[in-house]
Amino acid sequence: MSLKSWISIKNKADNRAEISIYGPITDEKWYEEDVTPSEFRDKMAEIKDAKYIDLYVNSPGGGVFAGQTIYNIIKRHPANVTAHVDGIAASIASVILMAADEIVVPQNAMIMIHRASAIAIGDAEDMFKMAEALERVENTIVSVYQEKTGLDEDKIKELMAAETWMNAGEALELGFADSIDAKMSIAASIRDNIAIINGQEIDVSQYRSFPHDRVSVENKKSENNIPDYGKFDRQIARNQTITER
Repeated sequence: MSLKSWISIKNKADNRAEISIYGPITDEKWYEEDVTPSEFRDKMAEIKDAKYIDLYVNSPGGGVFAGQTIYNIIKRHPANVTAHVDGIAASIASVILMAADEIVVPQNAMIMIHRASAIAIGDAEDMFKMAEALERVENTIVSVYQEKTGLDEDKIKELMAAETWMNAGEALELGFADSIDAKMSIAASIRDNIAIINGQEIDVSQYRSFPHDRVSVENKKSENNIPDYGKFDRQIARNQTITER
């Protein structure tokens, strides 16, 4: 279980509210930390009158359609939304960030973008259909990144194909962030293929080019932070749809 609830609401004075997304983005809830569009919609309804929202994100990504739904829910809210990367905003979680009016990234946090992927079973025709679906999905993601960054389509696709990991400075330079939070520090460590980033356990073997050099290596077991390795073996069961993970 994560050290912080996957989603929480904190109402504040002067019509300002906070909402946090900590965990994988999924269409259905398999584990406590999973973030689903229906639950996010209900939480956002609780702060429907807020004029300002601080959105805190620490997520490895997940299902594209679930993430796009959350993106649209944020976009529809009339409040001015400031998104903060509380550790990692990878894959479809980076798309969710783009719904905010302002994106703030601490110096040692990371944003990652890459191409959509999927699991398909069937004959050659089924494979072609899946490839077409992936292309359509990818085009929608490219347009979201373009709207925020102002980069051209070819550049966005180049970054996605390379599975690009950005620190705060790189995200700011490319237009994926609006400012850097120099006061915020992110706790991160990695042991084997399990990274613990600000309390979130992430199986980094699912990524092609995770920047291990940006995370401190943990050489001995910690009794307080022993990841549930079994849950990563079971993730494939909830990852059967097109994903951005």
